[in-house]
Amino acid sequence: STQSTWGHSECLFFFDYIRRLRTMLQWLLDMDRRVSAQIYDAYQRNVGSTMPLLLLEFSGHGVPWIAASIVLFLLGQDGDGSSIFWLNFLLGLFTDLLMICILKSVVRRKRPAYNRGDQLASLNVVDKFSFPSGHATRAFFVAAFCTVCGQYSFPVRSVLWVWACTVAWSRVAFGRHYVLDAVFGCFGGFFNTAVVLYGVAVSKETAALVQQSILSHFGLL
Repeated sequence: STQSTWGHSECLFFFDYIRRLRTMLQWLLDMDRRVSAQIYDAYQRNVGSTMPLLLLEFSGHGVPWIAASIVLFLLGQDGDGSSIFWLNFLLGLFTDLLMICILKSVVRRKRPAYNRGDQLASLNVVDKFSFPSGHATRAFFVAAFCTVCGQYSFPVRSVLWVWACTVAWSRVAFGRHYVLDAVFGCFGGFFNTAVVLYGVAVSKETAALVQQSILSHFGLL
């Protein structure tokens, strides 16, 4: 009888905890929607022009980054370490896409109602969902990876971080995402950098072999 009473109390405590958790989550999501709408309205009211936001959207899009990294990898030299840098950078772009596709497919959060739905080269199957912001994850991955692995000067690294933060902010100001989408996207960029550095990064020898194989296949050696 005592065990039965204790078990019943535990169940009540558990369900009460779940109820409180759902209430807190709902409050957080309501706050997220409200703040996001205020940021969007403030931009529309004070600036209005979508051109800066479109340029930022393009700068954080996966297609130009992937295309550029492939070219730079094939043009890289073993001596200066550029080939291994760009191959691992390219791998990070692919793991970024994989992570975003999985999270968006699982969470399936709808985009803001005021989103215009005219994104550049979007894949509607997953890009119709909002959480997390793929542009934010990509921008923060670029900044973090280049900071850790790139031989760039402090001014260049600073510009990359300012750009990454601006891209994340622009996703909310453009009405593409909510604030939490962008914030979790930023953390996702850091996580993806760790995945590349400690999980999928290839060696200098492997990078050279892949480069030579591709160049030989297309008769460029």
